[in-house]
Amino acid sequence: MRELNHIKIIERYLKIENFIQNTKIEVCIQINNEKNINSNSFLKNDSIFNENISIYNSSFFSSNTSNDEEENDKDCAIRIYPVNNCPHNASLSLNKIFNVEKEKKKKEKYHVKNIEGFINKFKDNFNNNYSSQLNNIIKFDIVNGVQDHKISTTFTKYLNIINSFIEKDKIFLKENYEETKKEKEIILNDIENYILKKIYPYVFPEEQIEIDKIFYKKTLQLKWIKPIHLDIKKLYEHELKTAENYIKKMDKGKSVMEKIILLYNANNTINNTIKFSSENDENVGADDLTPIFQYIIIKAQPERFYSNLFYLKCFMGKEKLKGKYGFLFRNLEFAGEFIMNISKEKLNISEEEYNKFMKNCE
Repeated sequence: MRELNHIKIIERYLKIENFIQNTKIEVCIQINNEKNINSNSFLKNDSIFNENISIYNSSFFSSNTSNDEEENDKDCAIRIYPVNNCPHNASLSLNKIFNVEKEKKKKEKYHVKNIEGFINKFKDNFNNNYSSQLNNIIKFDIVNGVQDHKISTTFTKYLNIINSFIEKDKIFLKENYEETKKEKEIILNDIENYILKKIYPYVFPEEQIEIDKIFYKKTLQLKWIKPIHLDIKKLYEHELKTAENYIKKMDKGKSVMEKIILLYNANNTINNTIKFSSENDENVGADDLTPIFQYIIIKAQPERFYSNLFYLKCFMGKEKLKGKYGFLFRNLEFAGEFIMNISKEKLNISEEEYNKFMKNCE
C-alpha cells in the first residue's frame, strides 16, 4: 500500500513537472505607475510600528473596499493580463502603435510565456530594474504591514489563469467528475507551492522587520509566563514542546501551504493534548485553544512572527481565508495582538508579581 501511494505521488509530480515545463501560459505583467513605489528607499522605512501599537490599527488588517472592488485589479500595483487581453495587443489591434519594433521590445519585457518565465521575472532582479520593482512592491507590503498593493488579488488572478489551463488538460482526468475535480485542486495547490517556493528568496524580507524585533523582544520579556498565568492547567505544560517547535519552524516554510501546515500541526497538537488530558471526551473549544496557542507562541519566541503573518496575508487570497486555513490565520493574528498588548489585567497574576517579573526580564 505504501509503495502504491509512493508511485502515485511520483506520477503526480511528473505530471506537474510536464505541465509546468511544456504548457504555454502566456501572460502580461505590468506595474501600475499610479501605485508605484520608490524601490530604492522603501526598505529603510520599516519603522511605522512602535512599542505601544495595537497591530489592529494597521491598515494591513482594515479593509475599506467592497468585494466587488477586490475583484477588480485596477488598484493593484502589479497587474496580470491574459496575453490575448493585454494592453499591448489591444493597442496594436486598434492601430495606435506606429513603432512596432518598440512595441515588440515592450512585449519581451512584460510578457512571460509560461510558469518558469513568471518565476524568472522575480529571479532576474539583480540584472533587471523592472523585475527589481516587482520584488520590491511585494516586499513593501510585507515590510510595512499594508495591503495597499493588493498582491493577493494579483496572485489569485494568475492562479485562476493557470487553473483555466489545468481544466482543459486531459492528463489530469480521472475516472469520474469528483475525482477529476479533487485531482485538479491538488495540482493547482502543488503548482502554487512550486511558484512561491521559487520566488520566496526574492520577495520575502532578508532581515527581521521592525515589528519582528519588537515582537521577539516582547516574548523574551514574557519568558517567565507559566500556564497558570493564562488560566491553563499545569497538566499541559510539558506536553506542548512539539507545538512550540512547529511555530519555530515557520521561518523555514517558503510557500503559504508550508507555513499553514506548520500552523495546522501546532493547532492539532494542542487539540490532542487537551483531549488526552481531559477526563471527559468533550469537543475542544476556542476557550481551551486560544490561551494555549498564545502560550506556545510566547515560549517559541519566533524571530520573524510578523514577516510570516504579512507574507501569508499577501499570498493566501480571500478563498483560503474563508475556510479552515483562514481560521488558523486568524488564530495567529489574534495571538500576535494579544502578546503585543499584554498587560497585568490580561493575566492571572498580582500587580506586585507582574512588576517584579517584568523588571527582572528587562
